[in-house]
Amino acid sequence: MSDKRSQHRITIGIILIAVGGLLFFNQMNLFRFGKIIGTWWPMILIAIGFLQLKSGNRGSAAILLIVGIFFQLNQLDIVGWNIWNLIWPLLIVFAGIYLLKGNGSVENKMIKANEDGDTIDVLALFSGSTSNVNSQVFNGGQITAIFGGADVDLSQAKSKLPEINLTVTALFGGADLRIGDDWRVQVQGTPIFGGIDDKRRSELNRSEEKPLLKINATVIFGGIEIK
Repeated sequence: MSDKRSQHRITIGIILIAVGGLLFFNQMNLFRFGKIIGTWWPMILIAIGFLQLKSGNRGSAAILLIVGIFFQLNQLDIVGWNIWNLIWPLLIVFAGIYLLKGNGSVENKMIKANEDGDTIDVLALFSGSTSNVNSQVFNGGQITAIFGGADVDLSQAKSKLPEINLTVTALFGGADLRIGDDWRVQVQGTPIFGGIDDKRRSELNRSEEKPLLKINATVIFGGIEIK
């Protein structure tokens, strides 16, 4: 865990040094920093996508890489905005297929059992999703909200493992998580044009005897709220 934190701090430190240096040179009128940022800002999304991929979060990494690459191609005038005329209908078709697969249910509760315990796989796509997880052998999973909202109640969930990983992705959407007091929570992630709000009391994370719920968050034009 300490190695991952160190790598995270090193990455953020390098980014801060690079941005600070570019701002300094911009003030010295050595080059037009604003024009560079205006052209190459999608590379930030692509870089974060590769970091997510390295961490094993393939779902959020794919979203970041696809969005970042598309915006970068657009900034370089390789792909025009009219491609959205093709993308939006396909998104609607995909949403329809998903609803048919889920029997048209707006309320979504999907728990997949495996040999190690229970994992959740929640997808809110152009709709709202409400899930109550009561597993006593909870083993993490993933929550994805794309142009929709996911409300997941984990207050009754328990685990026999000391550490659980939960991947949460909010793309133009939001995710609300309710977590019981018998969990420690650690949030890792950098929101882009969005926010991550942890409303739990800080003293709940002090007991080392509680299992640790590690939330790997990706937020782009959305929000994640932890209660």
